[in-house]
Amino acid sequence: MQPAFFGTYKTVDLPFGSRAIAQLPREHRLVKNGSFDDRFVEGTYLYSDSATPCIWMFSFALQRKIKVQDFKSYPLQFPFKDPSCLTRNTPTIMKEMSKMH
Repeated sequence: MQPAFFGTYKTVDLPFGSRAIAQLPREHRLVKNGSFDDRFVEGTYLYSDSATPCIWMFSFALQRKIKVQDFKSYPLQFPFKDPSCLTRNTPTIMKEMSKMH
């Protein structure tokens, strides 16, 4: 039997909308070329999952929310407030962010 809540301080003690980067394994379906392609997804923290030790984040590149477990959070950086904190600050991402904000 699983506990009712899997959240830890690492997953729940994050401000909504803060920057998060998720590491992807080489075998992940989002990684096209395991050796030379990007193996991370950058976005904003949405909420922690209540059944697993994962978080839900919104990916700017994919334009959708994804569930990730291996992540690095930046609780003092907010991409919608200061887009310069993003690793990939492309014009396309900036245009999409301005539509959302």
